[in-house]
Amino acid sequence: MAPALPLTIPHAARLAAERWGDAPALIERGDTWSFNQLLAQCRRATAALLARGIGQGDRIAIWAPNSREWIVAAVGAQNGLVVFDEAYQPFSSRTWLPRAGEHDHVLVMRTLSKFGLAGIRLGYMVGPTALIAEIDKVRPPYNVSVLNAEAALFALEHADEYARQAAVLRSERERLQAALSDMPGVQAWPSEANMILVRVADSKATFEGMKQRGVLIKHVAALHPLLANCLRLTVGTAAENDQLLAALKASL
Repeated sequence: MAPALPLTIPHAARLAAERWGDAPALIERGDTWSFNQLLAQCRRATAALLARGIGQGDRIAIWAPNSREWIVAAVGAQNGLVVFDEAYQPFSSRTWLPRAGEHDHVLVMRTLSKFGLAGIRLGYMVGPTALIAEIDKVRPPYNVSVLNAEAALFALEHADEYARQAAVLRSERERLQAALSDMPGVQAWPSEANMILVRVADSKATFEGMKQRGVLIKHVAALHPLLANCLRLTVGTAAENDQLLAALKASL
């Protein structure tokens, strides 16, 4: 049995429970739970919230601002492993990488695909030397080709240029968000990636309309019931984004 760990419930989870009612049944204030008990309560709360239905105007704060810290502490107390998937970090405002050496059970994974080199299919991992050494024991020999390794080294020598490109995309993403928020019939969710999720009245008709206008986007409505009438828009150059906005507006 996992040892008890005094974890208090994140404030964001309390607010979510209060928003949909039955807070005492979902989250009992003042309780301290083991990590396994916390996971069980989170599953109960998530199921209850989904059962109530999430409207188009509703927003749920899943993680409290300090959630990463207490997750790292909780998993460490269980002798577990925490892996941060930072594939989209070039477009994000937060990272764990500067703290990768603080704990002996935390790893950070990234990919050069979002760094600007999607074609070479190369990723990397950062963490404590001892833990990386153990993972390296199961790494296949020659799993990275010489050409891919040289391409990665070249990219790292020009990291400033790739950082500039990512900054341009972040700026364009904010411009798209502002334009979408002013577009009637479109609901856009916040994003820290190089894409934006939107909901429209008829996603199939909008998708086909944009396709006819030379703009191909991702129709994700069938992936999950909560994605009903949703589309995924990729952030591109300023000219590409102008074309996307015009095609979207004409296809609603």
